[in-house]
Amino acid sequence: LLFLDDLSLGTEDKDVSALKSVLEGSFGDCRGNVMFAATSNRRHIVREDFADRQNAVHHSDIVDEQLSLADRFGLTIRFAPTDKQQYLSIVGQLADDYEIAADRQQLYALAERWAVVNGGRSPRKARQFAEFVCACEKAGRNIDF
Repeated sequence: LLFLDDLSLGTEDKDVSALKSVLEGSFGDCRGNVMFAATSNRRHIVREDFADRQNAVHHSDIVDEQLSLADRFGLTIRFAPTDKQQYLSIVGQLADDYEIAADRQQLYALAERWAVVNGGRSPRKARQFAEFVCACEKAGRNIDF
């Protein structure tokens, strides 16, 4: 397994074509036991600009080229924002998983505060909060941020 963490490429990046060739197996010896996995904080691995579309004679070709790299990865997982009920449900489940002893009502109030301070409710934010609380409890510190 070759893991590419936080992959992000620009539209003019020469590595886009090379990476596509490697993923297709047309570059070098193709082994059946190699798998690529990549993470990205972008919705699409290659950055898109409106300027690229405005200056292109065949604008759909430009868009297809940019998105074709992402198409070579068979699975896309998005972390969609959650509503308050879903977010607190995730926090509660993680609290059970991490064996957090804090009172649930206090924990939920702190989780809401965490979401406001840290940019919203998402499964990732819930996990970060639960890990923070767990670390505080293990260190014998008050949960304060």
